[in-house]
Amino acid sequence: MLTINRSGSYFFINGELPLHIVESLQSVTSYYIQNYEKTDMFQRGEWDGKQRLLRRSKNGSYYFPFGLIDNVRDALSIWGIIYQVKDANGQTTVDEIGDTDELRPYQVKALNQLIGNCYNSSGVLALPTGAGKSICAMYWAKLLNKPFIVLVHRVELLRQWRDEIERYFGVSPSLIGAGEDKEGDSRATIAMIQTLSARIKKDKDWNMETGMLIVDECHTCPAKTFYEVSMRIDAQYRLGLSATPTRTDGAELKIFAACGKVAAVVSVEDLVSDGYLAAPVFRMEQLPPVKVPYSASWATVYKSGIVLNMDRNIKIAEIAEGYLSKGRQVYVHVNQIDHGKCLTGMINGAVFVSGSSKKDEREEIINRFKTGEIRCLVSTLLREGVSIDGISCLIYASGGKSEVALIQTIGRALRVDPVFGDAIVIDFLDRGHRTLENHVQDRISAYRENYGSLFQY
Repeated sequence: MLTINRSGSYFFINGELPLHIVESLQSVTSYYIQNYEKTDMFQRGEWDGKQRLLRRSKNGSYYFPFGLIDNVRDALSIWGIIYQVKDANGQTTVDEIGDTDELRPYQVKALNQLIGNCYNSSGVLALPTGAGKSICAMYWAKLLNKPFIVLVHRVELLRQWRDEIERYFGVSPSLIGAGEDKEGDSRATIAMIQTLSARIKKDKDWNMETGMLIVDECHTCPAKTFYEVSMRIDAQYRLGLSATPTRTDGAELKIFAACGKVAAVVSVEDLVSDGYLAAPVFRMEQLPPVKVPYSASWATVYKSGIVLNMDRNIKIAEIAEGYLSKGRQVYVHVNQIDHGKCLTGMINGAVFVSGSSKKDEREEIINRFKTGEIRCLVSTLLREGVSIDGISCLIYASGGKSEVALIQTIGRALRVDPVFGDAIVIDFLDRGHRTLENHVQDRISAYRENYGSLFQY
C-alpha cells in the first residue's frame, strides 16, 4: 500500500509506482507553459512544453505541493490504488458553521464548502471584490484558534490587513517588510513577499512555521518569488483569497499547488441581486479609429491608440466632468504615469497619484478621495489593496487585455454607495489596429464571463 506523507508544504509518495500511474499523476500535476510551442526546445522535440510540479527526490520518492493532494488522490482512486495519507502537521476536524451575526449567509456557505470539500479545510475562496474576503479569513483564523501569517505583495495590502486585524481582533499584528517592520501580537503576522524572498536569498534553508497561511490576492502566487516564499512556509492550514483565481498565462495550477483547490465561488450577479454589491451599468464608448501602421510594435500601438489618442482623452475628460456635475465620485484608471498626468490636466479638479508618488503623499491623496474631499482621482493604483467606498463612476482608460487587472479594478466601484444605487463603468471600443480591437474583444469576453446578464451595453 502506498503512503503519502506530508512534510512541510509537500507530500512525499512512498511505495512503488508503475509507469502508467506516474504518467497519470504527472497529467494532474502539470500545465503547459505559455507560448511553449514557440520555443526551440519544443520545436526540436526535446520538451513537451509542460511545467511539472510532481518531482523526484534524491532517494527516488516522488513528491508534490500540498495543494495538489486532492488531484493526486483522485488520480489514484481512478486506478483503484490503495493508499494512506499521513500528515505530521495533524488534521483537525472542523464542525460546520451555523448562523452567526459576524458573517453574511454567502460567507458562511463559502467557509462550509471549504470545510466539507477540501483536504484539511485548505483551499481558495473566490469572492468578488467587496464581498469580505478578509472577514472570512479572520473569522476562519479565530475559529481554528491558530497563529496565522498573511502574505501580501503590496504595501497597501499590508496596511489594509493591519487595520482590519486591529479592528477585528483588537491587537496590533507583527509586520514584516516595506519599512513597516514591527513586532506585535504573535498570533497575527503580515509579511511582504519581497522581504521574505530577500531572506531566502541570504539563507537558502530559511523557512517559517505557522498554524495558518493566508495568501492574499493569490492569483499572483505563480510568480517565481511569490510561489517560492509561499512554499517555504509550513502551515497546518492554507487559505487563498482572490476575486480572480485565474491566469492569462495558464499557470493557475501553481495557485492551487500553494493554497489548495477552489473551495467556493461567489458570483457578482448573486451579490448584486442580494443587495451586497452595487449594480454595474456598463457603457462601451465608440471612438474614431486611430491610424497606426499594421506592423507597429505594441508599445507604439499603445502610445498612439491609448496614451496620446486625443479623441479618446477628450472623450474621457468630457465623460468624467459630466458625471462629476451629477454629484458622482469618479475614478479614472490608467496604466502609465504619462497618461494619468495628461488626463489629470484635462479634467477639472482631478488629482493624480501613482506608485511612484511619495508614500505620505499617496496615503494623503487616497484618504482625501475616500472621504470625498477629492471628487475625481486618476491613478494606476486601484487594482489590488485599496479599499474605497463611494466610487460611483469608474472610467477604465487603460485599455489592455488582462482579465485579472480589469475585474480587480472594476470591483473597486461595486461597493454599495449610500447615494447612488448603481455604479457606472465606462470602457472604450478602441479601433484602428488589430491588437487594440482584439483587446477590446478580450475585455468584453471578461465582462460577460464575470458579470453575466449584468453586462449590457
